[in-house]
Amino acid sequence: MKVLTYNLYWWNLFDIENDLGGKPFRLISGSMDPPYDVMGFQECEDPHYVLRKAGFEDRYHAIKGEMAICMAFRRDRWSLLTSGQLNVAEDRKDQYFGQRAAQFIRLRHTATGRTVFFMNHHGPLPVDSGGRCGGAATAFNIMEFIARNARPKDAIILVGDFNADVKSATVQHLKRRLEELFRGSVDGGIDHVFGNLPVSSVVKAVNLGNGGSDHDALQVVVRVGGGGPKGEDHDTARKGETAPAVNSREGVHQQGASSGGETGKGLASHAHHGRPSALGAGCACDMAEHNVDYVIQSNWGFHFDHVPSPDVCCHRCSVVPECRSWIWVPAAGLNQCWLKGGLPVGRIRMLGHVSGLPNLAATATMHEDADKIRKYVQRQTAVRRDRATPTPGTWEKLPTPGMGNPLFFLSREPTRSAAPAEAQPPVAA
Repeated sequence: MKVLTYNLYWWNLFDIENDLGGKPFRLISGSMDPPYDVMGFQECEDPHYVLRKAGFEDRYHAIKGEMAICMAFRRDRWSLLTSGQLNVAEDRKDQYFGQRAAQFIRLRHTATGRTVFFMNHHGPLPVDSGGRCGGAATAFNIMEFIARNARPKDAIILVGDFNADVKSATVQHLKRRLEELFRGSVDGGIDHVFGNLPVSSVVKAVNLGNGGSDHDALQVVVRVGGGGPKGEDHDTARKGETAPAVNSREGVHQQGASSGGETGKGLASHAHHGRPSALGAGCACDMAEHNVDYVIQSNWGFHFDHVPSPDVCCHRCSVVPECRSWIWVPAAGLNQCWLKGGLPVGRIRMLGHVSGLPNLAATATMHEDADKIRKYVQRQTAVRRDRATPTPGTWEKLPTPGMGNPLFFLSREPTRSAAPAEAQPPVAA
């Protein structure tokens, strides 16, 4: 499978420089032997114009997304299954251009039936900041978007100008779930190609130069394994191929190498296909922030009392589908774990508190009582809803914090009029 990612620098290269006599088009057409299977463009206003000027418009199905990102796939080899786009980040106010999106297409190869999930992203500014919510949140949003839309056996390819180099929190967190297959050199390497394929699947990786842009175009050719028979999305691996392992949470599996023993990294999913992988065992909560309390705006929340450690709080968040972040609050004889339905929009320094995101590699095998925890949270949430009792710690709108007590609006204790604290979930026999 042949992949291209290219930031076109549209406002300057096309609107001001009038494409410099066709330099970007010659770069694309000159690397078309053989043609690309998929292409992702950033700072792209019109993919049809780009493909037409490169001389290949009739070969490709192009999709123009919002936020100036575009994609195209080769129509004679692939059929479109689904597509979508989601805002996953936002620029920080000191270098603000707006929200930042990721777009995807899910394709089936017409000859083999193999399926590919291809995502294109243009990351937030300033470079390496992760934008308004930080690199961990940006990476989490991207991975969750993949997890909710990819399917078992999909080969996953994620490309783009991430505005984040290899040392950034965004890339470091993505690399815990995906392999970095290739990266460029501009600004320390902020253009990337990631995948759930092993690095050994890369047949060819080339920096094509910039073609007049302020970014280099990257070409990667990979061997794609897995996939079911044509027309099917079953888990049965093809003869001689390694079956991918499920990493729990909606539909994303790690792709096995078609030859050799190396396997790609997995993403989270809610799927119930196959047996969970041991990759998530241990659930190191690597997204925890110590002495930090998150500011979160969400209409869903839940809390447990008597939670012994931040790791246990992280684990509980990881097995509850509604949980997108968590806060562990130490208190003598009470130690609370707050599960939140939103990502942090701010942070407050709070001694002893630990906050973080769920570990997307978490699987049911990590917790003997995972199903009981999920059912318990759902049951108690329904009881509260029926009683019209607000869930502790959540609001329709975030109240203005008091200068003397920032903890009040972050991790509010239930008032005397609120529902009594929940009993702990049943212990597995």
